[in-house]
Amino acid sequence: MKVQKKTFKKDIKTMKIIILSMLLNLLVFGVAFGQISAAPTIINRPTVAATENPAADNPIDLVGLKGQAAPTFTLPSMNGTEYGLEKMRGKIVVINLWGTFCAPCIDEIPKLNALVKAYKDKDVIFLAPTPDDKTVLETFLQKYPFNYQVLPNGYNFVEKYAPHKKTADPQKKGEFLMILPTHLVIDQTGNVTYHEWGFNKDTIKKLSDEIERLLSNKQT
Repeated sequence: MKVQKKTFKKDIKTMKIIILSMLLNLLVFGVAFGQISAAPTIINRPTVAATENPAADNPIDLVGLKGQAAPTFTLPSMNGTEYGLEKMRGKIVVINLWGTFCAPCIDEIPKLNALVKAYKDKDVIFLAPTPDDKTVLETFLQKYPFNYQVLPNGYNFVEKYAPHKKTADPQKKGEFLMILPTHLVIDQTGNVTYHEWGFNKDTIKKLSDEIERLLSNKQT
């Protein structure tokens, strides 16, 4: 009996090891192929009812890209169209960093769609890079249509265009913070002229004003 008990306990221990190993492999496989993904940390994410920029109350000193050359990128949209900064020279590029896990981002979508409609006949391109996987977005966009060109799996894009912590050495770039939503405007020469992070009730007007300014400059 003692031998049987020892064998039984050993078998249970072996089974536990096998099961744990299988679960670990499934988890690694899921993360590697985009089936399992944790939402990135969002600093001071406000609620849908928020009316002010959360970054205003954030004690961390952040640096944006306004006044700098926009970082280069190449990323496909949901329909496979590839967007690259160099290919869009001569056009105004409006960028919205967002995520399906961000309530204020979802709240902004109808207003951003109206902005796209207002400039549909102008040389303005609207891009919406997100860290979300394409399969997640396909389901989401059926419920919440978004007229920006949505760029899935765009974590590296978001990292390039998100605000960064200010450093003592201006030549060194600090750690980036994923504050969503974040909005940027790139002019016809590839320079960032507008960069604002966090929910703000005046965002749409500010974006429209900046687009109008750049369109007006091109005509003069």
